[in-house]
Amino acid sequence: MKMRGNYITTILLLVSLLAVTISSVVGQNNNKKGGGLQDNFYGKSCKSLEKIVRDITSKKVQADPTLGPKLLRLHYHDCFVRNEKSLWKVFTGRRDGRVSVASEASRDLPSGGSNITTLLNLFDRFGLDRTDLVALSGAHTIGVTHCPLVFRRLYNFTGKGDKDPALDSDFAEELKKICPLPVAVGATTVDLDRRSALTFDSNYFTGLTNNHGVLTSDAALLNDPASAALVKKFGSFKKFKEAFAKSMIKMGAINVLTGNDGEIRKNCRNLEQTVQDITWAKVQADATMAPKLLRLHYHDCFVRSKRPLWPVYTGRRDGRVSVASEASRDLPAGSSNFTTLSKLFARFRLDDTDLVTLSGAHTIGVTHCTFIFRRLYNFTGKGDTDPAFDPVFAKELKKRCPPRASILPISVDLDSHSALSFDSNYYNSISTNKGVLSSDAALLTNPASAALVAKFKNFNNFIEAFAKSMVKMGSLNVLTGKKGEIRQNCRVINK
Repeated sequence: MKMRGNYITTILLLVSLLAVTISSVVGQNNNKKGGGLQDNFYGKSCKSLEKIVRDITSKKVQADPTLGPKLLRLHYHDCFVRNEKSLWKVFTGRRDGRVSVASEASRDLPSGGSNITTLLNLFDRFGLDRTDLVALSGAHTIGVTHCPLVFRRLYNFTGKGDKDPALDSDFAEELKKICPLPVAVGATTVDLDRRSALTFDSNYFTGLTNNHGVLTSDAALLNDPASAALVKKFGSFKKFKEAFAKSMIKMGAINVLTGNDGEIRKNCRNLEQTVQDITWAKVQADATMAPKLLRLHYHDCFVRSKRPLWPVYTGRRDGRVSVASEASRDLPAGSSNFTTLSKLFARFRLDDTDLVTLSGAHTIGVTHCTFIFRRLYNFTGKGDTDPAFDPVFAKELKKRCPPRASILPISVDLDSHSALSFDSNYYNSISTNKGVLSSDAALLTNPASAALVAKFKNFNNFIEAFAKSMVKMGSLNVLTGKKGEIRQNCRVINK
C-alpha cells in the first residue's frame, strides 16, 4: 500500500500532460466530465494511449519513488515552453530483457565509496575506459546524495574519529553543518555540485580540483595522474559536453538486446516523441528531476500491477498564454495562514475539505530549509521559534537546518514519518504539532479543518477524499472544444 499513491499520482499527471503533447489526436467520446474533459477521450483514435502513458510513468517511479511528489506538483501546471536541443544522438531499437534482478543494479552501479582502482576495473568490465569514467562522473554536476553516504569521510575516515584529509578543510566544515551528528540514519540531502547542483555545467570538475568532491568516488578521480588530467581538461564545459555525449552513447550500447534477442514487451510501447515531450515538460517544471532521469539510463523496463484509484479525464486543449508569475500567484504558499489558504482555494471553487485533502500531498516530498527558517529562528522577529511547533521536533529540524541553512539548498521531508510513501502519516504528524510548513500547522487553527485532519489519519478516509479532490482540481480552467489550441509542437504556441 505504501507505494500505491506514487503510481496513482504519476499516472494522473502524465495522462493529463499527454493531452497536451499529442497534437494529432482527435477524440470521439462525448461522455464529458471533469470540466469538459472526458473519460477515455482517445478511446477510438488512439486506443492504447492512456495505458502506454501509465506504463512509461510507472517505470520511472519504480526506479525512483521521489518522483511522486514532483509529478504531483505538476498537476497544477500546464504545458511548458522549451527551446533546447538534444546533446547527442539517441539510438533506438533496443529490445526488453526477460530477466530483471535488483541485486544486479547494486552490483554493477559504481559505489560512492569506491577508490580509483575499483572504479576503473568496474568500468573496464563494461568496455568503458578511463575517459568514460571521468566524463560520466560529470553527471554529478546535477543532483544530490544523502548525509549517511558522506558520514565516514566527515567523522570516521580511518576509524579514529577523523575526517578524510582529501577534503578541503573549509568545505568539510560546511558539510558538517549540513550533516551534523548523528547523520548515519538521516534523510538530509547534500548537493553533489556545491556551486550549481541544478545546472548541467562543468562546475563539478572545478569543485574536484579544489578538493570539494562530496563522495569518495569523486575525490578518487584525482588519485590517478591520467584521470586527474581529464578532470582539469573537463573544467572546460565544451570539452566536457563533447566527451560526455560520446560516453553516454557508448554506455547506452552496453548489453543491448536487438534482433531476435529478448522480447518487445506489450506494455512498454515505443513512443519516442511522446516520451521526449513528456520528459522535457517535467524537467522544465522541476530541474531536480534531471539527475534522477539521468540515473535511469542504467536501468531497463519495469513492470507493475497497480491500478489508479480515480478516473482520469482527457481531452484538455492547450492555452495560448503561459505566464510564469501566475504560478507563483495562484499556488498556495507554505507560509500562508488558514484564512489565506481558504480564500485562495475558494477562488478556484475548492472548499475547505479540498484544502485539507489536497494538503495531504505533503505526505510525500520535501521542502527546503529556506522556507522554514522563520518558523525556527525568528517567528515574531525576536529570534524565537514558532510555538505551534512540538519543541522536540523543532530541535530536530534545527539540527537539519542550522542558522546558515537559510542560504543553503538543504531539503527537509514534509512527512517526517514516511516521506517516500503515499499514506496518511502526514495527518498524524500535524496532529502532534509536527507539520513542517506554516500552511501545514494552519490546518489545526480552524475547528472544521482540524476535525478533517483527525478524520484523515485513517488512510481509507483520506484516499477517498483525495481522489475526489484530485478529479475536482483537474477540472479547473480546462480548455475543451474549440477553446485554446492543440499545439503542433509542445515547445511553442501555434503560429
